[in-house]
Amino acid sequence: MGVAGARLHLRDYGFLRKTVIVGAATGLLVEAAVLLPVAVAYLGWCGLNGTLELGDNFEMTVLIAAFGVVTAVPLILFALGGQGLPLSTIGILQYLAPSLHFALAIFVFNEPLDPMRLVSFALIWASLIVFTRDLLRRRAHA
Repeated sequence: MGVAGARLHLRDYGFLRKTVIVGAATGLLVEAAVLLPVAVAYLGWCGLNGTLELGDNFEMTVLIAAFGVVTAVPLILFALGGQGLPLSTIGILQYLAPSLHFALAIFVFNEPLDPMRLVSFALIWASLIVFTRDLLRRRAHA
């Protein structure tokens, strides 16, 4: 799946979470139930190939379980917050997230910046400029 495909799915996810009338915890439960067979199949495949790390080390197993909670809390908060925000705001937040990741990677974690990453983020920033310009133009005419 390319970058455009991933962005399309993020947009669809935001749209679905905003329009489906279920609580945040219920929505997360349904999402987890849908992904559970995929996760179990992957763990089974890793176990058969001898690459399964879960359970080999107690500390690592505890950390992996804790990361489930660390992941669930922001998803619940996203679902709660998304119900009260306009879809356009959710969309712009999902466009800003890659730029924030980019800034963290470059300025905090000192990751190298290769030309391909720079081009991909330039395209993201160009889309942000187009989106913002259109939004400002629509508000001026309203």
